[in-house]
Amino acid sequence: RISSFIISFAMILSCLFMFTACGKKDNKSTPPVITVTGVSVELVKEDYEMTNNTITFDYGVKVELDVSDFKVIAIKSDNTTQELSQKTETVDGFTFASTVPADDVTPAGIYKLTFSYAEKQVEVKVKVNQGIIDMTGVVWTEELEFTYDGHEKFVELQNIPEGVTVSYENNEATDAGSYTAVATFVSTDANYADPAADLAEIPVKELKDENNNVFVYT
Repeated sequence: RISSFIISFAMILSCLFMFTACGKKDNKSTPPVITVTGVSVELVKEDYEMTNNTITFDYGVKVELDVSDFKVIAIKSDNTTQELSQKTETVDGFTFASTVPADDVTPAGIYKLTFSYAEKQVEVKVKVNQGIIDMTGVVWTEELEFTYDGHEKFVELQNIPEGVTVSYENNEATDAGSYTAVATFVSTDANYADPAADLAEIPVKELKDENNNVFVYT
């Protein structure tokens, strides 16, 4: 009996010891979990500029931008950053997608480059501006004066560039008087902007009657 009591007492002490050890608090704090809060990119290609994540070109060039032209950076919750590599079978990096077409001359428009990592992504806008059509050779018909004769007179523009259509308003009249002819230009090529009608630079047309009254087109 005495031996049984000693064994039982030892088991009770052992349980109490184990309980006390298990219940003791660990003073070491758990390190915070660091997460990715965002992704940013930097353009590293020479002779190119990026402003507000937008790269702008004028129509007439081939846009050549590759993933290697950018530095991709992960922004972490502890205010640190880390440069990323592109994802491969063995590297947990960022993914890259581009909507820029492979044309020899990139059409005017807006395209996107998308960089994604850890469910975060950032977009770079690639903007190709429409081209400007040279309208410096456009003039009104060469005849500068008309004499009133009761028949309809009109003025029109010459040397309209290919790819431009023109429509007129108030460019025809019969009675002597002052009129303003308006020309509207439309580009038939989406890669070029509609030319603006700068009538201030177009020569004045005059129509005079037998009393020297002036019929003016501007």
